[in-house]
This record gives sequence, C-alpha cells and structure tokens, in this order.
Amino acid sequence: MQCNIQRKLFMVYISTSASVCVIAMLTVGRYSSLSVVSRSFLLSLYFFFSVWGFHIKSGNYGIGLFASMAVLLCVGWSASFWVFLSVLAAVFAFWLRMIRSCRSSWKIGYREIVTLIVLGACLAAVAISGMRSGYANFLVDYQVRNGGLHLDSLVLMACANMMNHYGANSMGVHGLVPAGYHVFSNLLYAMAGNALGIKIYQVYGYCSSIVFIPLLFLSILALGEEVVPSKSGAGAYAAFLVLISIFVGFWGRGNFSRYGLLWDSYFVSESYCIGLIFLLAFISYLLSSRSKSIVISSLFLLVLSTCKVSVGFVGLAFLVVYELFLSDEEVPASVKEKHHGGARIHTVKGASRHNRAIRNTAIYLLLYGCILSRFPIGANFPASSHRPAFEFMHFMTAYMPGDIIARLGTAVAVLVLNFMHYFFVWVALSVALIYYLTDRESYERICRIALFMAIAAVIGFVSMSMPIGGGSGYYFSNVSMFISIPVILSLKHYISRDTRETKSHAATIAAAAIILFGICGSLCYGIPYVANGIQRLSRQVEVAKSDAPVSGYTGQLQRISEDNSTKNCLVYIPKKEKDYWDRDSQCGRPALLIPALSERPALFGLPSKSCMSDGYFLFNKFDERIIEESAAPDIQTQTLCRETRRLGFDGYVEATSSSYARIGCR
Repeated sequence: MQCNIQRKLFMVYISTSASVCVIAMLTVGRYSSLSVVSRSFLLSLYFFFSVWGFHIKSGNYGIGLFASMAVLLCVGWSASFWVFLSVLAAVFAFWLRMIRSCRSSWKIGYREIVTLIVLGACLAAVAISGMRSGYANFLVDYQVRNGGLHLDSLVLMACANMMNHYGANSMGVHGLVPAGYHVFSNLLYAMAGNALGIKIYQVYGYCSSIVFIPLLFLSILALGEEVVPSKSGAGAYAAFLVLISIFVGFWGRGNFSRYGLLWDSYFVSESYCIGLIFLLAFISYLLSSRSKSIVISSLFLLVLSTCKVSVGFVGLAFLVVYELFLSDEEVPASVKEKHHGGARIHTVKGASRHNRAIRNTAIYLLLYGCILSRFPIGANFPASSHRPAFEFMHFMTAYMPGDIIARLGTAVAVLVLNFMHYFFVWVALSVALIYYLTDRESYERICRIALFMAIAAVIGFVSMSMPIGGGSGYYFSNVSMFISIPVILSLKHYISRDTRETKSHAATIAAAAIILFGICGSLCYGIPYVANGIQRLSRQVEVAKSDAPVSGYTGQLQRISEDNSTKNCLVYIPKKEKDYWDRDSQCGRPALLIPALSERPALFGLPSKSCMSDGYFLFNKFDERIIEESAAPDIQTQTLCRETRRLGFDGYVEATSSSYARIGCR
C-alpha cells in the first residue's frame, strides 16, 4: 500500500473517532463524561499508532491489527492506566520509526486536511446513528442509574465483569455457572476497561462508537486497498464516498430493514462488530503474498469463533477453501541419496501440497470442534430453538412483515428478500464482471475475495432457512455484505486517474452510475436517517435525567463494586424488594443488573420461572431446587450461607434500595 494512501486511511480513522467525540458531546452535552470520552479517544490514538506501525513492519493490515490487539490485552492485564500511557508513548515512538520511509509523502495541504475532516465527520455521523437504538451511547452512566440498559448489553457487562474479576466466563446470575457467550469480545472489553481505568459499561457506551466502529470502517477500507490498490489520492477519496453511501445510501436503511432485513446490528452488537473487524483482518492475511503460518491462522480462527460463532464458522470455511484450493505455497522437501547395487536412488521426504492442505484442514476442523465443546454457544438457547432443522426461508416468514408476504405472494417475497438482503453481493458481482471485461490483472485479485463472498452468501442462505433462536441466523447471512464492500470500493479504479490506459468508457459509465445511485440514496435517505438518529439520542436525555424506582438499588450495586471487602462475596437482593424485581418490562434485566453493576456474582438472582422458560442466556441450565429457592420472597440466612459455601465464596452482601450489609459465612 502506498504511503500517501496509507496516510489517508489512518487519518480518516482518527478523524472519525474525534468527530464521534465532538458530535456526541454536542448532542448530549453535560450528560456524558468528558473524562471517559478523553480516555476512549486515547485508545483510538493507540490503535492509530500501533496498527499503522505494525502494518508497515509486517506489510499486512491483518497482522498489524492482530499484533495491536495482542498488546492491548497484555496492557489490560496490568489493570493500570499509567501502564497504558507508557505503552501509548512506546507505540508512538515505534510509529515514528516505522514511517521514516514515508516522510517524503507527508506534504499535507489545506484542502486535504479539510477533506479528511469532512469524510471523518460523515463516517462519525453514521456511527452515531447507531446510538438511537438505546444499546450503547454516551448516556450510559444515566442508563445504568435507571436500570434502562438493554438486556443484551447487560449480558455483555455481566460476562465481562465475571471474566475480569474471577477468570470465569459466566453471567453470574447465581454463582459462576459457565456460559459460552462471546468470550473474546467480553475479554477485550474487560481489558480495555482495565487499561483505561474505566467501568466496563463505560467501555460499551463510549468506546463502541469512538473506537471500534471507526476501526470497522478502517478494516473495510484497508482490505479494499489490498484487493485493488489506489494509485492516486483521488481513488482513495472515491472509496471513502462509496463506503459512506453503502451504509446510508442506495434504497435507504429503512427499505433494507423492511424488505431485506439488513439490520444495523453490526453497530449495536459488540461481539459482531469485533468479529467483523477480525474477519476482515483475517481475509487481508489470507490474501497477502506472505507465507501462511498455521499458528497465526489458528489464532485468528480461535478469536473469530470466540467472538461470534457465526463469524467463526465463516472464517473456518474460508480457511478450509484456502487450504484445499487457493494455497499455492510449496512445501520444502528433503532429498536423500542412497547407493544400492551401484545405482543411485533419490528419496524425497516431506509432504506434498495436497497432503499439507489435508493435514492443516484437519487441524482447523479439530480446533473449531474443541472451541465449540469448550464454549458451547448453542447451550445459551432453549433446546427447542437449536435442534437441527431446515425450513425454507424461515427467516423471511419469522421476521419479514406479514403484509408484504400477503401482498406480494410467497414466491415474489422470496425474490425480493434475496435481492435486497444480498443487494451488495449482487453489486459486487457486477463490479467483478466489469473487471473481467476490462482489467484482467485486477480481476485476478478480485477473484479470491469474490469466492469468499460467495461462500459467505451460501452459508447465509442456509442459515436463513434454519430456525436459529433470537434471529441469530442474521449474523450468518449478513457476513457476505461486509466481504462484498471491499469489492465495491474498487469502483474507485474507474472514476479516478488510476488507470487511464486500461479503463473503457463503458466501464467508467457503469462505475459512475453505481456510485451516483449510492450518493443519491445518501442524500434522499441517509441524511434524514442520521438526523433522526441524532434527534432520538437527544430525546433520550430527558429519560436519563429522571430517576427511576430502581435507582436506589443500582446506586448500592455500584457502591458494592467499589468496596474491596466484598470481593469474595455474592450479592443477594430478596424477591420481596418489589421495586427492583417487579417493575421491569424486559425479562431477565433485574437479574443481570446485579453482576453487571456490582461486579460480583449474584446469589439466588434468577428471574421468574416463566421468564427462564421464554428467555435465553443459560437461565434454563439451573436445576429445579435453585429455581424454587430463588423465587422465595425472603430466604433464611442459614440457607443463604449454605449455598454461598457450596459456590465457593466467603460470604454474601444483602442489598436494598438504601443500604447493603456484608454477611460472612465461613
């Protein structure tokens, strides 16, 4: 990647991150924490310097990102903000050393600075629009106080807290019962919180938009540059515009959600966002010319699978296809010479490429099987929801509005869904056809990622016909969109000055038509959508300002988290505390608030039995005795201590809306 293009990519990343901070602070004002915003931006600076530096050092974006994440995990383990600042200074020095060879291209004019800021602001507006859903936003401190966080957010926070303080992947609703729920993303958020010296719920509320969504954009752009490199700055700017149009333009997100069910869960699901970032980095690694290491490939597979099982499965499919059909690496062979009856016999020792591919494929399949057995993601759902089944286009009938199916008919609705849901796949295939007709050299580079895109689309189509609980089939089926985007970004090749000698007028017209269609969609649909998202965020301020009946309990839970004497204690809130347990519309939220805010496991913190039968998240794993005892209005101290000792803790903390008391049980 050329130095000036690399510079533009990373400058847009940091511009996007800074713009998120500015726009969100202007939107929610004093209801957000300036200190947390500043520390989150420092994490963006860390990725800016480290990923860029490792990228130059290794020559590959995927390796650069992986190395940067590995260093962050080590820093987070130290749980010291001062260590993080020291490492930030070190990676800054490392970055200065790495860019020496690129300094000749660092002539930045006024126009370029303005352009990069505007592009960053546009991408930031897209990132902030995801805050409208109420999952993660800068009002998280007030949402915590009022117990208004979404159930999915609380699961993340509970698991990350249990992993951070007790080394257990558990939701902590009754002791530390194991859970197979997004292990790596929980670990990453926990370590990020440790490194920055902030709470995990603040990492979720602030860093998701300031750091990780811009990092997702950077990963898409970097992979696009590795597929078809830009040869001028105009090509890079064209790629930025296409990327913005993809997320807000074309037929509009509202139409995609209605007819194609392309939700924006990549913004609100931290595990999906992190999984996609690593998947794009992994594809960058697979497409690179460097020799592939089975160790690095296995580590990528481990991270992908423990981020999101759907993304991990797609990554496994890519690895298998790469090893069996795309790998052209020669395996070194040793030759031994023997003398037999005066004749020389040469014996070649070493595996052939075919045997090596079979061996590596077996290793990856075994590793993936071990991951699933160690972290049984499917166990999070009721048994009825993950039985093997195939119901053609189940996803459509379950989630597509019934009036559309009735009005269009099933056959037409299937066609509409497949066109809209895989819209970007069809566009990418059209782009590949343009390259096939006009630029065979670039077409050869596109072929491999197009194959990965087709594999992801097939896997997604199968998942759309399986009744996977909670709509999780979406996470399989939508992966193909993100693999399509780098191919679509290569349209820059035809509207910039990159390849005047190879581009044809027809190809230029076709590329310009696609881009103009996206820009028109951005103007018609994107601007109102983003504006509506920001307005909804502003309206959430009014909700955040008012106290809820649960505020007293959440305040006590936060005080417990700061009390080191309760470190080896469980937290018990009796069911007779009706203001806490019976005033919530989201089933299971009060149960998860305890470990999410107190950073301690709960004792008999299970929700009602009806909630557990309808809900997910391992509530159905507890035996009848625990469920019955947990439902009691108030439990005797003797019973509480007996269960506390059985779970391996020294005591428990009984909390009410006004106070808490520590009770020893040893």
